[in-house]
Amino acid sequence: MKKSLSQAVAVATLLSAAAVTQAAPAIEPGGMGSALLYPVFTVDNNNSTLVSVTNTTDEYKAVKVRFLEGMNSAEVLDFHLYLSPQDVWSGSIVATANGAKLMSNDTSCIVGLSNGFPAAGLEFRTTEIKKDADLKVLADGSANPAYVTPEKRTRVGHLEVIEMGVVDPATVLDGTVTAGVAIKHVNGKPGNCAAVTAAWNAGGVWHTELTSATVNKILSTPNDPIAPTSAVSGVTVPTGGLYGTAAVVNVVDSTAATYDATAMSGLYTAAEHPYPGTIFPHLLTGVDPLIGTVAAGVPYNAAAAGNLVTAALVKTELSNDYYVDPALAAQTDFVITFPTKRFHVNGTGAPTLPFANAWNKTSHNSCDAVEVTYYDKEEAFDSVELEHISPLPDNVTTNALCYETNIYGMNDSDIYGGSNVRTKFQLADGFNEGWMSIKLGTAGLPVVGYTTITTKNGVSAEGVVKNFGQTFAHKYQ
Repeated sequence: MKKSLSQAVAVATLLSAAAVTQAAPAIEPGGMGSALLYPVFTVDNNNSTLVSVTNTTDEYKAVKVRFLEGMNSAEVLDFHLYLSPQDVWSGSIVATANGAKLMSNDTSCIVGLSNGFPAAGLEFRTTEIKKDADLKVLADGSANPAYVTPEKRTRVGHLEVIEMGVVDPATVLDGTVTAGVAIKHVNGKPGNCAAVTAAWNAGGVWHTELTSATVNKILSTPNDPIAPTSAVSGVTVPTGGLYGTAAVVNVVDSTAATYDATAMSGLYTAAEHPYPGTIFPHLLTGVDPLIGTVAAGVPYNAAAAGNLVTAALVKTELSNDYYVDPALAAQTDFVITFPTKRFHVNGTGAPTLPFANAWNKTSHNSCDAVEVTYYDKEEAFDSVELEHISPLPDNVTTNALCYETNIYGMNDSDIYGGSNVRTKFQLADGFNEGWMSIKLGTAGLPVVGYTTITTKNGVSAEGVVKNFGQTFAHKYQ
């Protein structure tokens, strides 16, 4: 693949220019920060996904928890979560008949759930997915083979946890109930979660602050991507100290693949505490308030110059191990997620760097070319070649990543399911074990992820299943 030096320089110039004038989001190598990026959840192939977020500080944290489907990162569920000092929140994403839902036995305060998390769970919603307006029927009247139902799209995706600010425990939320009393656990339960919800209801301290603003369109049109008004009474700038973990568990196969969320800091220079039930705050709200606003009728389509979160995540190449030995039914899935891609490829205008193509409502994807080279353990190597002869066969080998959450599987690997976000290719004969390099476009792409390898060793004489699941963080240039 021919390199475009001019494009690489253009991206670097734009992103570095932005860094001069704005805050500088950064990845935290120690794993703790004010924003956490979880590369994948899945409920396909008998999987469920367990997630947790831990507050390691002595502070009271206001946190946004957001789940996004994998194709185009349409939001399927989010809520305001309030963590007391040293608190942990956890939940599990499980399959439903057609989609997915969130289950939790955790008691930490969530706005709108004053009586605790519902026993039946919270269904993932398809409202935002349907706004993609993906074509079910082609111009000739035939069914579009690329169409994926909104419900199916909820089954694989990724999530993000964003600290909105630090809550002063002395802040009065409802009557005489302070934030500290309401949020702090006593005998395993928060003191008064109803007071936290009341603070956002009519007459509440945070609701009143917002409605007293000159214009607060966000309350009347909550899904309109405008810059929100932030309720800052008793809430100050995020300080970090959060970390996240997840596990993709398959009870049928007796495997579990665990990973740590990627931690970031520096997204916000002030509290970002908008009305719950909206798309705010998101990964780009704080570093550039214009990103995410409606400009010329194009929501989200932001200039690369302002996209500092993307800049912090850009990598030019990733490497990791693979193992596909058929004797052990070994499988390998690479999880490759672009947490900010939606801000670059959606809307009615052209895509913005570093992504090359806008979301296509007919093919239901937005593809960026990559170069793939793989090696065995004895230095032999091969590469994944593009198909140049048409018509293309089914399951054609491809050198492109087309979604926000990408499952890149070798041979017949299918650990995570996700047929709607899966790219698969066939390794050459003899390449059952080794490592792989994936060059991410001409100037790099903003990426997080890891690799999962599973092996199946059968059942022991004692009836013990001898299957294993392993995860390995991607290595980056």
